[in-house]
Amino acid sequence: MLITLISDGNINTSSLPEEASGMVWIAEPASCGGRRWALAEAKDGAWVLSPKRGLRLLSEQGEPLGKAALTRDEEAVFQIEGGEASAALVVRPAATGDRSWRIVGFSDDECLTVGSAADNTLAHSSRFVSSHHARIDYERDEFSVTDLDSANGTFVNGRRIQPQRRTPLAPGDVLEVLGLVMAFGHRFVSFNNPGGALAVNPTPTFVPFELPPAVPSPDAGREVEGDDEEERFYPAPRFKRDVVRRALSVDPPPAPRKPDETPLAMKIGPSMVMALAAVFSGAAMFVRMQESGGSPLSAAPTLVMAVSLVLGSVLWPVLARRFEGRRADRAEKERRRAYTAYLDRMRSLIRDEAAYQKEVLEENRVEVGECLRRAFERDPRLMDRTPAHDDFLEVRVGTGAVPLAADVRYPDERFSVERDDLSEVVFRLAREPKDIKDAPLAVPLAANPVVGIAGPASEARPFAFGLVAQVACLHSYEDVKLVVLAEGAEAGAWAWARALPHAFSDDRAERYAASTLEEATELGLSLGRVAEERREAGRSGGAAPLPHYVVVCASKRLADKGELVAGLARRPAPGFTVVCVAEARKDLPRQCTCIVEVADGAGTIRAKDDASGEGLAFRPDAFADPRACEALCRALDLVRLDVASAREALPDSLGFLEMYEAGNVGQLGVRARWAEAKASETLAARVGAGPSGEPFLLNLHERFHGPHGLVAGTTGSGKSEFLISWVLSMCVEYSPEEAAFVLIDYKGGGLAGAFDNERARLPHLAGTVTNLDGAAIARSLASLKSELRRRQALFNAARPAAGGGTVDVYRYLELFREGKVGEPCPHLFVVADEFAELKQQEPEFMDELVSAARIGRSLGVHLVLATQKPTGVVNDQIWSNSKFKVCLKVADAADSKEMIRRPDAAALSQAGRFFMLVGYNEQFSSGQAAWAGAPYEPAEAFAPAADDAVELVSGAGRALASARPAQTLIHI
Repeated sequence: MLITLISDGNINTSSLPEEASGMVWIAEPASCGGRRWALAEAKDGAWVLSPKRGLRLLSEQGEPLGKAALTRDEEAVFQIEGGEASAALVVRPAATGDRSWRIVGFSDDECLTVGSAADNTLAHSSRFVSSHHARIDYERDEFSVTDLDSANGTFVNGRRIQPQRRTPLAPGDVLEVLGLVMAFGHRFVSFNNPGGALAVNPTPTFVPFELPPAVPSPDAGREVEGDDEEERFYPAPRFKRDVVRRALSVDPPPAPRKPDETPLAMKIGPSMVMALAAVFSGAAMFVRMQESGGSPLSAAPTLVMAVSLVLGSVLWPVLARRFEGRRADRAEKERRRAYTAYLDRMRSLIRDEAAYQKEVLEENRVEVGECLRRAFERDPRLMDRTPAHDDFLEVRVGTGAVPLAADVRYPDERFSVERDDLSEVVFRLAREPKDIKDAPLAVPLAANPVVGIAGPASEARPFAFGLVAQVACLHSYEDVKLVVLAEGAEAGAWAWARALPHAFSDDRAERYAASTLEEATELGLSLGRVAEERREAGRSGGAAPLPHYVVVCASKRLADKGELVAGLARRPAPGFTVVCVAEARKDLPRQCTCIVEVADGAGTIRAKDDASGEGLAFRPDAFADPRACEALCRALDLVRLDVASAREALPDSLGFLEMYEAGNVGQLGVRARWAEAKASETLAARVGAGPSGEPFLLNLHERFHGPHGLVAGTTGSGKSEFLISWVLSMCVEYSPEEAAFVLIDYKGGGLAGAFDNERARLPHLAGTVTNLDGAAIARSLASLKSELRRRQALFNAARPAAGGGTVDVYRYLELFREGKVGEPCPHLFVVADEFAELKQQEPEFMDELVSAARIGRSLGVHLVLATQKPTGVVNDQIWSNSKFKVCLKVADAADSKEMIRRPDAAALSQAGRFFMLVGYNEQFSSGQAAWAGAPYEPAEAFAPAADDAVELVSGAGRALASARPAQTLIHI
């Protein structure tokens, strides 16, 4: 049953369970104030609606109602009034179509209409929808919606829009028309089919195709078992294009031809002097001729030559000067034309490079709407970004100016007396900023230990939603973990992020979320240990640790008083990024290395390494609507990746009979196992389950894990249960003639009492030593020395039966099984629980034990020492003789490293969970130890244990209490 609340221009739809139980408040969403209007309460198996105190409940016709019983299969409309406030409630039955989604992709500009009339593109036959309710326009890759004066309104992101006014829609926006919900992405729209009453009339420009249901089926949340390939999602390998930094060089302009500035008089002066001399000579000749009475023709050559010299010396230089001037002008025009064309080509080359780089950036820096589409459609590119990519954890924030990734070399601007206009042009070109306009901008979270987001809550919150949605859609939950810290109203707004698969540990036993200071403190202790281990490991260098934790804090109180955010801000740790969200920059941690401010549709990125201090302005587009984020959670809940943690899931607990897949002790087949066992070849025994569910075997044969070993674990880690299960398993596998035990228990007798008590005694038990035995310690030491001498005598006596060769315990057991020797000599396992106390109280006895283990290797004496804290307790002699080390939960990383050369055991939280290291690094594996102390519940046949427990968990996902159905227990 669905209840839609419409109040003060807001809309919010809640669901009531089919089976009426408890109480549910009908209230506005936390982002709109969270005001409560009515209470739905279960009475006599039905839901009864009553107004909040001080308000009145009215029927659709305005008749006063005290309370109203809700009918499961009928629609109803109510009004709630009180003072000047009023609200409407629409109750309708839930249908499959409300939770099934389709998607429509657009190939060209389009106009869709929504209404109850059959001629609409989306015809919704509901009495609450007007005949022509709204129009949706898609133009130039952008959506917008216009309410067509509808009676009940059109809502975008929960707010009613103004009628007859075009409202733009961004990717991630959600539109609602009383039950019909539409989510917008990049060139696509997804919508539900409320009550199956929606008819789609396609047009030639869009293509509808099916979208997987956004709400999981009843069994969608089950764990993936075995190798069910169809249940798993495999992201496609990502082959990304990268921006390759190019080197471009702009040549300087050719030098202009220098004009000849020599004065004309200087150029024609010498020839004029010669011409004047010739004229003077001709004139003199002409005068002499006149005086002598000669003919004038005789002076003609001289006169012609004089005139020619005058003309040649004056006219030709002038003509030549004019010709050279015109040729210089043509050369200068050609120089300008050619260089201008060259600069145009270089500009075009730079523009092409900028366009290519912008295309690559848009391809790699994905919009929020595209991220959502990938999740809704289970696109192969979902979660395809890995730490191997250089843009790992880069999130898009918007668009703005991005520097061109190119080295463009220009001519040097030097001092020159002569000014060249073309040089000025290329110098101006060099001074122009080389930016890519309206290119996608991204913030690298992995490179910034502390990132701040500041702005009004109406903008900063959906902006932060968009960044988190990108992290979840682009990265797998194996590589990235999201930690969400929010309290009060912010906790309600961020509730969707708590359900993301990235917000859980790999075994889903812990949720990385906190809504109170107590939960934040608990989470800080857990992740603080991880951070400290990474700081220590980071000093030696190496690759960045995984998973990368992105801590999102939307509460200043949790940031200031919780140790997690404050500690990471003061001392950054590898693989951790803190993202703080606040309304003002002053409320962000001062250690922020990058701050993103959003307000009034504009944004500024301020980086710590920005020398200008002005920041980078951009247009933010990484907004995500809460409803789209909730749909994203439901879509990602269906995604099961093929990750190591899923393939290697260890059980939380394992019973001893369950380990053997036996319904009762009779089905263990003890006698048959004793008959088939060959302790001369193997000493394998089950101690629990391995990573893939296979039995985990501990084999103290010297060719495998033995003969000696250490077990470490703090109180409550399951160390004693590990020993008990191993001892009991050895007794199931091997008869008392092949395996015997001496149990040394300095913890009060818990280990020894499990096998030697008033009700029963283990047939394999050779003796027990406890801190309560007093003087018996000396007798035990004497008995051990005597046993070593007895074994030496037996092996020497068996040499003739072995053909004269050397006899050790393995050869002796073969002879015994063949009947060639008559006295059994089983492997003797000396098990000391809490040997630190033994070493402190009985140092001589401890030294003799170690000495016996050293010389008793061939005599079949095995030493298994258990302690809470190995550091400072295990000496060099014990280390050198211990081949295997089993490490359960230990106090700190130093103890873990001392045992298994890794800090992993310090982070274990599950009782019985352990790591085992054999030799220096011959074998390293993990397992879950079996528990032999469970109540005995015999069954005719083995049946895998069903998880029928109900757990009460904290906000951090930790179990606070659990309950199981009552059962009849049989105690023996």
